[in-house]
Amino acid sequence: MENLVFLPIVEKCLGCKRVTGNDENAHCSTYLNPGARWRSGHCALASHVRYMAPEVEEKKRVGQQKQKKHK
Repeated sequence: MENLVFLPIVEKCLGCKRVTGNDENAHCSTYLNPGARWRSGHCALASHVRYMAPEVEEKKRVGQQKQKKHK
């Protein structure tokens, strides 16, 4: 891993377990450019963020009518 340049972390990275270094030289130990990971909305490996799956509501049948039997 020679000659790899780790870019500084972005504000959203604060609190993550993958951040190493001191305040001035803090960088992500996993990604070279952590800012790029947050452009899509979230970082998949962020240890300090919990994502909740959206709750799925049961489908309710509304307005059912009984069918008439024809003889």
